[in-house]
Amino acid sequence: MTFWLIECCFVGPLLGDLDAPYVWNKLRHSFTLKHYHKVSYFYYHRQFLPLDHPYKRNKNSFKKRCVETSPLPPRMSSLNMWNRVAHLPFSYDLEEEEEEIHGYGTYILRHNIDVLHTERNVFMNVFDIAMDINDRTMDTYKARMDIAKICNRKELELKDIGRVKLFNPKAAYALTKSQKVANCKWVKELKLPDGYASNLSRYVDLNQGKLHGMKSHNCHVFKQRLLPIAFDSLPKHIWKPLVELSHYFRDLTSTTVNVEKLI
Repeated sequence: MTFWLIECCFVGPLLGDLDAPYVWNKLRHSFTLKHYHKVSYFYYHRQFLPLDHPYKRNKNSFKKRCVETSPLPPRMSSLNMWNRVAHLPFSYDLEEEEEEIHGYGTYILRHNIDVLHTERNVFMNVFDIAMDINDRTMDTYKARMDIAKICNRKELELKDIGRVKLFNPKAAYALTKSQKVANCKWVKELKLPDGYASNLSRYVDLNQGKLHGMKSHNCHVFKQRLLPIAFDSLPKHIWKPLVELSHYFRDLTSTTVNVEKLI
């Protein structure tokens, strides 16, 4: 999607609260989280899996009591996308942007995503949740309230233990305080080859048990090479997908093309 679609310059009137780039696929699985107040596509992504994939019939790991039976939506051309939105009103700030928008229907490459920035965003989300950083994790009190309504994850639901505020149980995917401190000490003392990455110790905050201010290239190195080691104390069913995600980005940015993995 190009910048004007992501920023919803004209999609808002179409979707109302469903403020999303997948306007052409009707967004029948999109919904707004009651407590977190964010639009979620948590259920929709299963539509892109093969029809015989076990996740499509899974009623417990995703939205509870729901299965996904719809096939993969058709891939639309740039011209078809443009014809759907060309009649909608939107404003221009620069003449160059106006020319870019009107030429959208002829584009072969409809978007150009910066891999390093995407990798950094993925890494920071994974890292902040696993390190349970209060001001940055997505695993918040409001998120746990929505989990109770949407998912069948009893171990993540808020517990009433007689206090004024409900107790928020620690998730299996989050490190303990001692593990976080050990992780930060390991990163602070880590020595890497000259020129491989900048000095990671400068980003370590031992008092709060977190890393901050890392640039895209440092996140790139940490995500692909250090993440499996940093989180090897997590349960195996959580650690293994993190390793696979690390390998995925390693293959994606590899200088050697594996023809068998090309789509």
